[in-house]
Amino acid sequence: VVAASTYKLFVSLLLLDKINAGQLQWTDAIQGTDVSTCLRNTIVLSANNCAEEWIAKWGRSAMNSALYAKGFSSSTTFTASDATHTSAADLQKLLIGLHTKTLFNESNSSRLISLMKQQVYRKGIPAGSNGTVADKVGFLWDYLNDAAIVYHPRGTYVLVVMTQGQSWGKIAEITAQIEKIMYP
Repeated sequence: VVAASTYKLFVSLLLLDKINAGQLQWTDAIQGTDVSTCLRNTIVLSANNCAEEWIAKWGRSAMNSALYAKGFSSSTTFTASDATHTSAADLQKLLIGLHTKTLFNESNSSRLISLMKQQVYRKGIPAGSNGTVADKVGFLWDYLNDAAIVYHPRGTYVLVVMTQGQSWGKIAEITAQIEKIMYP
């Protein structure tokens, strides 16, 4: 389905790969600031400008190829005609790889999780959970998505909720219902 701004998690993965490979530095200039600040704004504020510039620089097809080489499905695509698309399964895979550090190294994992814990849109999964939530939301047209690592007092889990025509309140309600089942 339409990823909305959850696609920025995939952009972040590829950005961090480029930093690890020495192709980019945290202090490189972009959009009147630096890469570090751009990543922060991309995740915390869900700002589009840096993510859009990275997509333009790296190429949509090349991004798809890089993600497919990492094992993501063709459901995640930056070349759909209307918007970037993904699946709950691919977002889950990314978040599990973030948490377990199988897709990210320790430093990059810590940085991205910290930014996700600071993101400003907290009415979805964070509002419905009894845990600390590191998430990335996406909203575009009538799509409303939230992808999270939840650090619940009784266990850490990943939750992805992708909706169309729903509300933040519905995502919070779904989260609360899931936690009632998981932690009765």
